[in-house]
Amino acid sequence: MSLIIAIRDFLHMQSALLAAFHHNFPNCKDMKLLLDFPRSGEVGCRGEIWSFHRHGVGLLFENQSSNCVIDVHRAIECTEIFDAWRLEIYLESIGKRLSREDLVQNLNQLVEERQIARASEPEQSYFLL
Repeated sequence: MSLIIAIRDFLHMQSALLAAFHHNFPNCKDMKLLLDFPRSGEVGCRGEIWSFHRHGVGLLFENQSSNCVIDVHRAIECTEIFDAWRLEIYLESIGKRLSREDLVQNLNQLVEERQIARASEPEQSYFLL
């Protein structure tokens, strides 16, 4: 699987999980500090059960059957944004290991190829072009 395909898969799942979360918990409005978000729970997404745990200003989702992990730890309202750390956690959970240096180098290459771009906020984040 190429990195750009993995990024697309990650972003689609991140978006679907956050949509499922907001569908199940419509009263959660504090998108900055998540103070009104539940500490933990489950959501159904694409026919599978995902557990979630709130941490700091993020949500960690884990698929109950595949152990795939999506950690939305900054800018939870921006489902099109990702960073190297989020992507590294996801890749490891699906059995694709890259060192941090290799991942950053690959992301820089994708920026040069104009497949992704650096986001202005949050710092050190990217989005697909």
